[in-house]
Amino acid sequence: GPRNDSSNWKIVNFDTDSEVPEDNSDWNESKLKKYIADLVDNSIDANSSFINIDIDIVDNSIKIIDNGIGMSYNEVIEALRLGSDSKKNESELGKFGFGLKSASFSQCNLITVTSKKEETREITFDVSKSIQENTWIAYESTENFLLLNSFETGTVVQWNELYRLGKSNEEITDALKNIFINLDEFLGSVFC
Repeated sequence: GPRNDSSNWKIVNFDTDSEVPEDNSDWNESKLKKYIADLVDNSIDANSSFINIDIDIVDNSIKIIDNGIGMSYNEVIEALRLGSDSKKNESELGKFGFGLKSASFSQCNLITVTSKKEETREITFDVSKSIQENTWIAYESTENFLLLNSFETGTVVQWNELYRLGKSNEEITDALKNIFINLDEFLGSVFC
């Protein structure tokens, strides 16, 4: 996962006027499916013709990969800054109105956004350290660059350390299996 190769990370400096997210423990599996649907809707809004949802029960992670228009480095930072409003109206916030930052920050301790526009850039936000330090902690990394090699543009959103799914790796794995089994049907009901 993203923490394994942190020796090569460099700290990202950005506007810290936005508040660090709080640990809000109100969560359930149906909410996670809605958050995934929101990211899929963002991919559709980005004119993607390819969207892949990778649920990895070995790493206990989720990746949403698309070949949409991608984001520049500054657009990635802006999309994940709490308090920012990168989408100008409610119709652009996704099917459930959460948007990238709300969906991501509420689910996991590590959020990695890799995007390819003019260049490929990747930023990993460490939510638990940000809460602990009461300042934004983010790093540049390169873990998912290869996933976008076959696309001119695109984005990967990866969630690691999905702490809301359970207290142990086994609980998280079981929850991910349940989500995987029901996700196709749920997304079909949302987007059809």
